[in-house]
Amino acid sequence: MRWLTVILLLVALACSSCGFRQSGAEKIAVLDWNKVLEAHPDQVRLKRMKEEYNLLLEKRQEQEARGKVQVASLARLHQLKETSRRSYKTADYMVRLSERQAEEERQLAEKEAAVAGQAERELVSERQAVEDKYALTIFNLRLKLEGLKLNKDERARTNTELEQVLLARDRDRMAVESHKQALVTERMQADRQAMQDRMAAYAKELQGGLDDRSDEAARKDKELFRKAPESLQALLGSVDRELDKRQQEIELLEKSIQQDVGSIVMKLAKEKGYTIVFHKYKANISADDITQPVIQDLQKLLQRRKLADGLNKKADAEAAVRGQAAK
Repeated sequence: MRWLTVILLLVALACSSCGFRQSGAEKIAVLDWNKVLEAHPDQVRLKRMKEEYNLLLEKRQEQEARGKVQVASLARLHQLKETSRRSYKTADYMVRLSERQAEEERQLAEKEAAVAGQAERELVSERQAVEDKYALTIFNLRLKLEGLKLNKDERARTNTELEQVLLARDRDRMAVESHKQALVTERMQADRQAMQDRMAAYAKELQGGLDDRSDEAARKDKELFRKAPESLQALLGSVDRELDKRQQEIELLEKSIQQDVGSIVMKLAKEKGYTIVFHKYKANISADDITQPVIQDLQKLLQRRKLADGLNKKADAEAAVRGQAAK
């Protein structure tokens, strides 16, 4: 007898028009490959594994979608915090600077008041000289207006003269006041410059401190924002590895099922002397349907495996008991 040739066709054979001719030396069989595969008891486990794989895949897709939304929200929050931080930084800077400015000006005003008092005491004689210069003239003109009977023209001339004297006195008074202000300004110049220098130094110090705190907070936020996508990818990566593992297990089980069926078909073909076994056909040829015999042998094969597994487990348990007793 010639060596057995097994042909598993994935498409149906054509009808009699395909031109197939069976020779007298060939014994042909056919089986419903899909039906046999479905009858394999491991199909229940395979179906469960596929369902679990698809469920895990759906969860992975949902997790990715949620993660992307969370990362986008985190980016918006990060930007909002940066904006708020800059606003707070500016407000805090201005408040602190204003407080120091107010204190410096208060101290400067106290010093200036003291300097002005000293200048006023120094200018007492100058002020008195101005008053003395115009006092008699003003007194006489007012006395003339109040004590004498003047006609209209004389009264007008006297009033004009009095106004001119008063204006002259006011100019001299203003000159003394200007002299005082000049003295105060000169004597306070060093103090004002010192205040400005202190304010500039404080502003620089304050800005540096705010920058340091702001930079540290921004660095921490940036680090958290950078880790978020990495954490998402790490999570998805672990799920992807689990999916790959389960996909390999599914493929191994499918291969095992096909190998079981193939080995039974080969065994049965040798026993019955089939030289050709068709997977599926639609042709006007004479062929034995071995679908049910293959299914029956498949059940017997799996029963033998279960029995062997049970014996192996029993032997392992007995060996463990003996090991415990030996200890």
